[in-house]
Amino acid sequence: MNNIVLAGRLTKAPELKATNSGVDVLPFTIAVNRAYAKSNDEVTADFIPCIAWRKTATFISKYFNKGDGIVIKGRLETRKWVDIYRLMMICLFRGDFMTIQIDTRDKSKAIKQIVSTFNKENVKYFRSKLFIGDYMRMDNPFLVVDRKQNLLEVCNNVCQDHKRFIAELKRAKEYGIHIVFLVEHGENIGKLEDVREWVNPRLEKSPLALSGEQLYKKLSIISNTFDTEFVFCNKQDTGHRIIEILGESNGKS
Repeated sequence: MNNIVLAGRLTKAPELKATNSGVDVLPFTIAVNRAYAKSNDEVTADFIPCIAWRKTATFISKYFNKGDGIVIKGRLETRKWVDIYRLMMICLFRGDFMTIQIDTRDKSKAIKQIVSTFNKENVKYFRSKLFIGDYMRMDNPFLVVDRKQNLLEVCNNVCQDHKRFIAELKRAKEYGIHIVFLVEHGENIGKLEDVREWVNPRLEKSPLALSGEQLYKKLSIISNTFDTEFVFCNKQDTGHRIIEILGESNGKS
């Protein structure tokens, strides 16, 4: 069976081209780290030339940039190139350990406690730009966790940032990615129905701010329309909840 999987980083910004017949094509190179380092701890990498066609070529050129992590799956031919056939933004998987990709938009200071939990639970992780969400298990790119600090941030997403938020939900649905929104609110908010009783502190200054009941209705519509979930936890439990949510997939898409 001629089947190959490579995980690495793009060596330069992808440049979409077209054949004489108008077919989109994207030649690119990924740097793949070897499993061992030199004596001075310098990491050794192999530079693998690859090529993508049609929709895959367009997709990579639109959503990836120089240095972004990517996993490609396809076939190896005598011309020594790999044909990517679908989005596989995952990373290396070793043994029975879970490896989680953390999006670079989640700042190091903000996730210090989460990373500490990963270390204690022997969960491998690395930071690289994600297509959607903040956390993804490397062997299942079709389930992601999107962390929200509290219900105020969620309010901002569905109101002021509505256009970008909905665009991301549509993108996830298009590619079959299931998003679990993990809201670190605490304070007696344990499930979506509890949002009804939430008192938005912004109502004191603005009568147009969303009430708990209004936010609940909006989130319910979003869940049903885009097949997403809203899960709630205390901040100190976020790391464990991420592991639990991503672990439920058992590595299956």
